[in-house]
Amino acid sequence: MAVKTQLTHLYYRTGAAASYALVKVPSLTSITVPPPSGATIDTTDLDSTAKQYLIGLVDNGTISLALNHISFGETNAAAYETFLTQAVGASTVYVIAMADGTVAPTISASTGVITYAPGRSHRTFTGIFGGAGDSFAVDDAVRATCNITIDGAVTRTAKSS
Repeated sequence: MAVKTQLTHLYYRTGAAASYALVKVPSLTSITVPPPSGATIDTTDLDSTAKQYLIGLVDNGTISLALNHISFGETNAAAYETFLTQAVGASTVYVIAMADGTVAPTISASTGVITYAPGRSHRTFTGIFGGAGDSFAVDDAVRATCNITIDGAVTRTAKSS
């Protein structure tokens, strides 16, 4: 059965030992996760009868996020600004919590270990924040976009109940 995207959430880890927290990114309108890729290394030699290849290291790519702008004084404005004004190059853990469940992941404030509810699918990865930009277009809302480069593997946790 297909899973709707409405109520999918993105969380990111903030703080340091003894003060870790998971913060939900507000006002998201889309999360685009590219398929992994790997460099193709040609190993063909003169004895080959067809091209031969090895695959290089997996590159999990860069996630693109789109958000509706939240102005000062509106609900979640502080969380919106805090997320989008992270330092370019900041590295942290991100969790995409899919809409096949509703229970938010939790985190140990002291260790930073994330616990997932068995009734919801998740994608977890370390990401490097690539900065944020704004979009101003005729007959549209003010929107923000940002990119997060995946650093390492993506862990897929499937809903289990």
